[in-house]
Amino acid sequence: MRTMKKMLAGAVALTMALTMNVAVFAQGTPGKVTEGTTKTTITKKYQTTKGVDATVTPAEALTFTVTPGANPGTDTITVSKAAGSNNIVIDYSDLSDAKVGLYTYTVTEKVGTTQGVTYNTETYTVNAMVSWADESHTQKRVTSEIENSNGDKIGGSDAPIINTFDYGSLAVSKQVTGNLSDKTDEFDVIVTFTSEEGKVVNNVISYTDGTAQKTIAATDWSNGTATATITLTNDETVTFTGIPSGVTYTVVESDYTTGDVNTDNYGYDDPTYTYSDETNKKISADDTDTVQITNNKGSEIDTGITTDSLPYFLIAAGVVAGAAVLVTRRRRFDD
Repeated sequence: MRTMKKMLAGAVALTMALTMNVAVFAQGTPGKVTEGTTKTTITKKYQTTKGVDATVTPAEALTFTVTPGANPGTDTITVSKAAGSNNIVIDYSDLSDAKVGLYTYTVTEKVGTTQGVTYNTETYTVNAMVSWADESHTQKRVTSEIENSNGDKIGGSDAPIINTFDYGSLAVSKQVTGNLSDKTDEFDVIVTFTSEEGKVVNNVISYTDGTAQKTIAATDWSNGTATATITLTNDETVTFTGIPSGVTYTVVESDYTTGDVNTDNYGYDDPTYTYSDETNKKISADDTDTVQITNNKGSEIDTGITTDSLPYFLIAAGVVAGAAVLVTRRRRFDD
C-alpha cells in the first residue's frame, strides 16, 4: 500500500514538473519565446568597436554549428541566415513528429572570411519543448527559448546577436601650384584597394566623383583588389566611405605610372604625395586616412640677370668704373 502511494506521489510530482516547464516556456518575455511555430528569427546586428550600430553592413553568408544536447531522440534543428537580411532563422520542423519532451542544443557561429568583421564566438543554448497542443493529443507544439552563455534570453531586437564590423574612410585631395599652373586643369587619379590575404570584401564602398554618386560593389573585387578612377582639380577632394578596416590602398595619377613627366598632364612636374599614414597605408576603424597630391608647374621670370652671371657683371662694372676714373685723371694731368 505504501509502495503504491509513493508511486502515485511520484507520478503526480512528475506531471507537475512537466506542466511547470511548459508554463515557463509559454510565459517567457515577448519576442524571445516561440510557441506553436516551426521557426524563430533571431535579430542579428553589426556594431563597431565603439559599440554603435554600423551604418554599413556586409552581405555575408553566415553559417552555424549545431550540437545536440539532452534529447529524447535523434531529432534536430537547423540554423541559417535569413534570406534578404543578416538575421538568423532557427528551424524546428524536424521536431514536429518528435516525442514530447525537452530538447536542448548548443549553437555557435562559424568564423568567416569577411574583411573587417570580428565574429561572435559565444555559445548559445536553444531549449525546445515539444508538448501536446490539446487535450486529445492530436497536435503538438514547440515552445522555445534561446540563452547566451550568461543565461540571458536573446532573440528580440532588444537582445540581438552581435558581430563587430569595423570600417573607415579615405580622402584623396588635389593641390595645384606654380606660376604657370592652371587651377582648372583636371587630373585622373587611380585608387587601388587591396584586402588582406584570405579575406573577402562583402560590402559596398561609396564615393562621389564630381557630382556623380558611385560605388565599389562586392562584385567589383577580383583576386582581392578593386580600383576606381577619379578626376580631381585644385582644392577638390573625393572621399571613399565604408572601407573595411585592414584594407590597404595605393594612389597614383594615371599619367605618372612610369614616373616620367608626361605632356598629357600639361607639362607639370611629377606629383608629390602626402599621406596621413605613410608607413602602412591601411584603413583603420572609425578613422579617415588622407592623401594629398600636389602638382607644380612654374618657372623663374628671365630678368636678364641671374645669380650665376651676377659676379661677372659686377667685375665688368668695376673695370668700366676704374677705366673711367683713369681717363678722368689723365685729362686733368694733361690740362
